[in-house]
This record gives sequence, C-alpha cells and structure tokens, in this order.
Amino acid sequence: TLAKAGPIATNDNYAVSAYQDAINVAGVAGSISKVTVKRSNLSDNFPSDSDVLLVGPAGQTVLLMYDAGNNLPINNVTLTFDDAALTAVPNGQITTSTNQPTNYGIGVDPFAAPAPVGPYGTTLSVFNGTNPNGAWSLYVMDDQALDGGNISGGWSLSIASVNTVDPQSDLKVAVLDAPDPIALGGNLTYTVSVTNFGPSTATGVTVTNTLPAGMGFVSGVASQGSVSQSGG
Repeated sequence: TLAKAGPIATNDNYAVSAYQDAINVAGVAGSISKVTVKRSNLSDNFPSDSDVLLVGPAGQTVLLMYDAGNNLPINNVTLTFDDAALTAVPNGQITTSTNQPTNYGIGVDPFAAPAPVGPYGTTLSVFNGTNPNGAWSLYVMDDQALDGGNISGGWSLSIASVNTVDPQSDLKVAVLDAPDPIALGGNLTYTVSVTNFGPSTATGVTVTNTLPAGMGFVSGVASQGSVSQSGG
C-alpha cells in the first residue's frame, strides 16, 4: 500500500483542467492480481460534480466515480474502491464505505489534458496481469460551477502481485503402462509423455514418477532431456 498525503483541492468548475496527483511505484515484483484505491476524508457540498479517474503506468484507465452523490453534502467521508465490493457508490447520501467503481453518467465528459481521452475502463481488473511499477495518476475534475471540495486525507493505492511460472505455457502429462495386467516377475514399461500446448516454450520442466513398492528400476530412455533414478 502506497499513500499520497492530502489535502487535494477539487477546484470549482475545473472542467478545463483536471487535477492530477501521482503515486510512483517501484520495486514491486511480479504482475498485478488486484488493485484497490482509497480516498480519505472527502468533503464536498455537491459530490456529484466531482469525477475521479485512475490511470495506471501503462495508460490503463478506470473511472472510479462519476455523477454519484446526488448533490447531498458529505464531510470527512472515506471511500474505498474495490471490484469485489457488493455495492456501488450511492446515487444518494454518500457515507464512508467500500464500493465498486461507479458511473451514473449518460456518456462521460472527457477529462482535460494531461488525462488520457476515453473511453475509460469500468473495473479495477483492467490492471490485472500488468507490471505495477511506474506512475499511477489520480485525476479529479469538478465539472459544474458554484462549489468545490477537497480530499483532506489524500489517497492511497493497494496492489497485490503474483509471480507466475511459465504463464504462457500449457503443459499436459500422461502416463501409459504396458502390459496391463502383468505377470509376477515380468518387465513393465511406463511411457511418460509431456506435451506443451504453448504458445510459449516451456523450460526447466521436471517430471517425477515414484515406482510402486516391490518394483525395481531397470532402465529409462528420454526422447528429449535426460532420465535419472534415485531411491525408486
């Protein structure tokens, strides 16, 4: 979890220039498996004026909140955005809560530069599988006159990452025995096949097969790689 301290002012009728605040992420290994965002201590007499866009390091976007709150004042409210939440940000009185990214608009007013142009993403899962390192930008835009707001507690970004092994390889292992059944004292052959359905090459693959009790290893041949025997 990385945080950017407030306050962040949402200037009145700021549609001509979206406010940008950035968190720089570095040294996080693996690829993203989950992202959540928190905006702390929000105050605004007309919260539906406030539109919020998150942009990831590779330019991915998600509209966190748009036209929510129905102009009912809020004071020191903390909102967490999580795809797994059961509710949207209310189109009524907003209270401290965890919600899905929410858009009540019919169409979306474009955020001004330097924010990217739409269309914008609708879920935080748009970041999954990507590199978390780089600049994450939060754009806040007040698109109507008469009132502004502020995020006195700033905002934070929580990233869960996962390290994957051969993520683009799809391996299948099959084993056939012959003859079956086999007489006591006879020779049994196991044919072990490994198939890679790709699309990427699989490297460093090891297959281990433990022999049943009472059996002894005789020999092994590999069509690719090598065979070794140790302790059955």
